[in-house]
Amino acid sequence: MIEQIIPFVGLLVGIVLLVKLNPRNIDTFLRAEAKRGLQENFKISDKWHSEGRVYTEGLTLIEDKKGRIAFVRQAKLADTGLLH
Repeated sequence: MIEQIIPFVGLLVGIVLLVKLNPRNIDTFLRAEAKRGLQENFKISDKWHSEGRVYTEGLTLIEDKKGRIAFVRQAKLADTGLLH
């Protein structure tokens, strides 16, 4: 019986530590990126900063609600999984 309780308690301690040590700022960053992508079409301004992350930048044509077409500077978060 004790052989089953010790690993279970160890697993619970590991899960609690994982939850407590997980930084929440990543979630807020991804939420801000999703908002920028869905609501603003990944537009960037002169004040925009990449915060040390890898982005691809480009220029695109976007049609607004009035039917006008405009060039917009964009930056999208790049997948660096291929580099590792």
